[in-house]
Amino acid sequence: MKTECIKTEGQKKNNKSGEKGQALLLILVLLIVGIIIISSSFAFIGTSIKTNKVYINNTNDLYAAESGVQDGTYNVVNQSISGLNTLFSTPPNNIYNNPTYADYDYNNTWNYNLLQKVNNDSVSVKIKNVWVPLIDDNNPSWFPTVTQLLPPDGVITPPSPTEANSIIGNTNLVVSGVVTSAASKIYKVNISYQGSVSLPIISIGVWLPQGFTYNTGSSNLQGIYSTEQLLKCAGNEAVVWTFSSTTFSSLLTSLGQAGSGNITLAITFTYSTSLTSLPYALAWIVNTPVGTIQTGFPYPYTWNADIKVYDLISDAGNTEVEAYVPTSETRELGDAISGDYVAAGGSLMVIGNGYTPMNDPNSDYQGTRYQLLSDSSSIVSTIPSDASLVGAYLYWSGWIDSLSKPLSATYGENVNFEINGNQVSFNSGGNPNRGNGVVSSTKDQWRSNAPTGTGYSYSCYADVTELVNWELRQENPTAANYSGNATYDVGPAAGCTLGVIGNAWSYAGWSIIIIYSGPTTLGHQLYLYDKFSYADNGMDIDITGNTTGPGGVISGFIVPPQVTGDVNAAKLTAFIGDGDWCFSDDFIAINAPSSYLSNPLTIPDSYKLWDGINLPAPTFWKPYGDPGLPNTASQPDNVWNSYSQTGGAADGIDIKTFNITWASGLVKSGDTSARIDLPTAVDSWNFVYMILSFRSSVSSGGAISYIIRGSHQ
Repeated sequence: MKTECIKTEGQKKNNKSGEKGQALLLILVLLIVGIIIISSSFAFIGTSIKTNKVYINNTNDLYAAESGVQDGTYNVVNQSISGLNTLFSTPPNNIYNNPTYADYDYNNTWNYNLLQKVNNDSVSVKIKNVWVPLIDDNNPSWFPTVTQLLPPDGVITPPSPTEANSIIGNTNLVVSGVVTSAASKIYKVNISYQGSVSLPIISIGVWLPQGFTYNTGSSNLQGIYSTEQLLKCAGNEAVVWTFSSTTFSSLLTSLGQAGSGNITLAITFTYSTSLTSLPYALAWIVNTPVGTIQTGFPYPYTWNADIKVYDLISDAGNTEVEAYVPTSETRELGDAISGDYVAAGGSLMVIGNGYTPMNDPNSDYQGTRYQLLSDSSSIVSTIPSDASLVGAYLYWSGWIDSLSKPLSATYGENVNFEINGNQVSFNSGGNPNRGNGVVSSTKDQWRSNAPTGTGYSYSCYADVTELVNWELRQENPTAANYSGNATYDVGPAAGCTLGVIGNAWSYAGWSIIIIYSGPTTLGHQLYLYDKFSYADNGMDIDITGNTTGPGGVISGFIVPPQVTGDVNAAKLTAFIGDGDWCFSDDFIAINAPSSYLSNPLTIPDSYKLWDGINLPAPTFWKPYGDPGLPNTASQPDNVWNSYSQTGGAADGIDIKTFNITWASGLVKSGDTSARIDLPTAVDSWNFVYMILSFRSSVSSGGAISYIIRGSHQ
């Protein structure tokens, strides 16, 4: 039987038939999955918020701690010792009971707090001087190796502040350094030694700050040293060369460098860096085995004290940041003063009394002064207005015609001193005041120098810093600072003769040195020499007073690297009494070779300083003595000619400033001493003072080495 399936309208098959209740199940499944997803999302969002909060807190703490490092860096770079001590002792920092800060104290830590919170965090900063040289004061003959970076007792002991000051203060052995070519990345270490050239050398080392690496085998010591090692040191690395049976003399010969007496070893090497800054490298030398004493330098080692490294630790919230900060600052040796100076002054005598000015046929050919002035004034106006006066030193000098008129309140010792027209002095209680009081000398010096031995020249000195500051404060009580710009006037006090006229020896004059310091003038070191000396015919005096000549060597300074834009490496001002225009063959020379010592008058012009005055030749020559010469750049003789740099006769004195340019090559970066010759052939004169100024910049160097730590929670 045949079966047919008949399709009719209204009887279509329902695919869902027989599946009643499954839709609800799917909906429930989807709901459960949605709840799980939504719950997980909320849980993730909550976790993200918590994590982000911790991240933000740590970031805020990090920024706050880094601000402490930045503040500490600014302070160690820009503050003087007194400024740091003020920082460490003012509230709220006095809670730390900080010790007095000292450059060479490597055992103490100094603490201070930022005055304001940063990111709601209180920030505390610790500062410590880092002893960088790999030298153990307990055992200087030990030197580190890659496998034994520390001495046997496990600790490198630095010198005490007293010993460190003594070592650095002894300028017989000085270490310094400078980049000689930034393009070729060449660094030079200068080791200057005055004394026996047999001084032994055990090891020499150089530390490089972070961002700089030593190129192995690049030094000029190749083939001379026993070992060359690259060692970890103070956040980066140091290279140390050791030697066997080596002395200054033998090393000098091995390096092909000449020298005797005052010698300087020049050690060069190359470095690598991706930074544009220059490395503030710190070099040192170990020269004497423990227990032995060497003539001329009684210490077993020394180092480049121009480079200081500070360890800064800043705490904020839960974060601590530690940084090694290298700085460069020319060390203050001897009587160095931070700041800069100007010098002014004038003569208290003129030809006068019917005689016409110099270079006229009717004037006295020997430059005799015939009239004593009642006073003379000089204006100081070049000090920056934002500077503050640090020191004011007054000198006056003259000639008295008889040894029976001794230097006293009657002869030489007292002067009238005016500032901006107001006479000032110290009263009986030692306080500044205006009135008719006098300024008295606190340092008298004199020398018998007349042909018959019956007369003498003298120099007097008084520190008038307090008087100048006091007077300027009276004139402007609300001023933020007092720079020292003023009109200064000096004259003989009543009852006191400053000089005797009418003789070829006659002269009298004065000078004031103003030392100032300010935001634009902090980078200088000053050295003042005022050993009163008499230069007779044919002499070449030593301005230090250490020898009788010929010439002399000044030391106790370090010439820093040239700063971009600087023209002058140094400047100096001299105060000379009784220089005469009619006698030539007197000059000032810097660093002339020792071969000229036997006859300083033969020193070539290339070593002489010119005063900047094109003094023309006189229209006549007197038949007496040397006919004289003009004073020009090409003929820098006759420098002590009583002719001022303002273009007029000073009559009997010279107060002259000389600029020593980098281009001249007379002074070089790294120099620690300079020879100064002041020879005279016919003329005789008196040396009162000489002040020298060297540029010295203080700034952060290289890259700061950071160590970031999570807090001790």
